[in-house]
Parts: sequence; C-alpha cells; structure tokens
Amino acid sequence: MGRIEYGNGGLGALIYIKASLLEEENTAVLQYHSEHRAFPHETTARPVLSEDQFESYRKLGYDCAKRTFRDAALKSIDIDELEKFAQQLTDLWTPVKNLPPRSCSTHGTEPPVGDAGTDRSC
Repeated sequence: MGRIEYGNGGLGALIYIKASLLEEENTAVLQYHSEHRAFPHETTARPVLSEDQFESYRKLGYDCAKRTFRDAALKSIDIDELEKFAQQLTDLWTPVKNLPPRSCSTHGTEPPVGDAGTDRSC
C-alpha cells in the first residue's frame, strides 16, 4: 500500500494486489491453470492474450480484489476516509503487528541455530 501525492496537491492511495491461486477459485480459472502451469505468473511480453487467458486473468483479478476488500468498508472517497480505509486494511492484513519485540540476547547461552550457526534476524 502506498500514498500518492499529486503535483496539484491531491492525495491518493495505491494498493497493489499480487494475484495468487487458492483452492476456492472458479473452475474455469483452475482449468486454465492446469493447462498453463505458469499462470498466473505468465510473461506479459506478448501484448495479445487469448480469450481464455484474458478471461482467466480477469476473473482471478476480480476474485482477488473481492477477497482482499471483503472485510473492509469504504464510506466515501474523501481522503480522510481513504486513510481510515487503508489503516483498516493494514490492520486486517497484519493481525500480529503488536507482538512484543523478541529478545535477541544470547549472553551466556549457545548461539542461536540459523544460517552457518548464526541468526541474523536480530
């Protein structure tokens, strides 16, 4: 999610949704995927899509957006409401954001196991 500041002082929001397949997809979308294993990540180098390919991407995009926004309600297109809506989506998508920080101290203990015996996540 990103905030857009236009040259004329207007504000906007950009929400990027990466298409992904779930078991609950439409039968036609799953059928297209079974025949084209790279779907939905096929190259976009070809400007012309077949009817089946176009329809599969359209339906998948529609379903992804519907699932993404199903639990959030936008009341108006006013910038304050857009920001509240964006925050609501952030809260829905990141339910564990308020976990306490983890302790990274290893004083007096064995080093944490990780890549080559060290944990670089701290």
